[in-house]
Amino acid sequence: MRFPVGRWVRPQSRRPGTRVRGFGGGPVRAPHLVPAESPGRPSDEVRLAIEDYKAALETAPLEPVKRGLIEFVLGIAYQKAQRWQESVDALNAAVRDNPQLGYLPYSIMGFSYQHLGRARDALEAFQKSEKIKPDDPAVEAGVGATLAALSRSREAIPHLEKAVRLQPDVSGGHFLLGTAYSQATRLDDAIREFRKAIDLQPDNAWAYMYLGEAFGKSRRNDDEITAEQQAIRLNPKSAEAHYLLGTAYGATNRFGEAASAYAKATELKPDYFDAYAQLAHVDIQLGADDRQLEDAANP
Repeated sequence: MRFPVGRWVRPQSRRPGTRVRGFGGGPVRAPHLVPAESPGRPSDEVRLAIEDYKAALETAPLEPVKRGLIEFVLGIAYQKAQRWQESVDALNAAVRDNPQLGYLPYSIMGFSYQHLGRARDALEAFQKSEKIKPDDPAVEAGVGATLAALSRSREAIPHLEKAVRLQPDVSGGHFLLGTAYSQATRLDDAIREFRKAIDLQPDNAWAYMYLGEAFGKSRRNDDEITAEQQAIRLNPKSAEAHYLLGTAYGATNRFGEAASAYAKATELKPDYFDAYAQLAHVDIQLGADDRQLEDAANP
């Protein structure tokens, strides 16, 4: 029998951005925008392309239109190499030199700004792209995801709804719409969209993780536990999934299991301070339970 002390308070989770399959088969950022991880080593092909494009810009005077085209493809190559600021700089130069390039430089620029954690700049770039091409699903998803990152979920939702109407068979669009619905506390809608994302991409661990959180907000704790366990099966190294599983266990007074989940989260991510705080909290709960059980056994 449990004798919990006080009231369990669901902690606020903080999760980094990630990627899920996006429109046109490419990645899209989840709405929590933070700087990306350290860049991986680009392929030899990408590095050689960057050197070639830079050499083409430096060797001879070029007409602005041609110069803009080279700067555009250079910006794409920098993005593939995860050199985000250089990508932004090249794309800005491209639209300055060749304003006829259309919506794509701004759209690509928006994603690079996202990786830099510059959400307001990303939003401005996506909105410029949307003004030129208002019915592109990737652009609508970019606008919506960035608005959600700025905690403007009610403005984000129409853009994300439009994105999934334009391209309904993409897991990433439903995932992003689900996160915006969850942020706006439209939990039934969020759960529906996360399930659609999972139907389209069954190995989408992040959709399971956010689905679990939406279940938790709806006080459907058993469903929350099941969803977080599936997220962990798909991605056992996710500290965030273990953290949220701990939250789910804590909400049902399963403090021993909550402590194990939080401990795993700190093992996977040693600087996960929220997990340390919640682990300390459940340790206090477990100690209080033990004392109360001892008092009951020895009146």
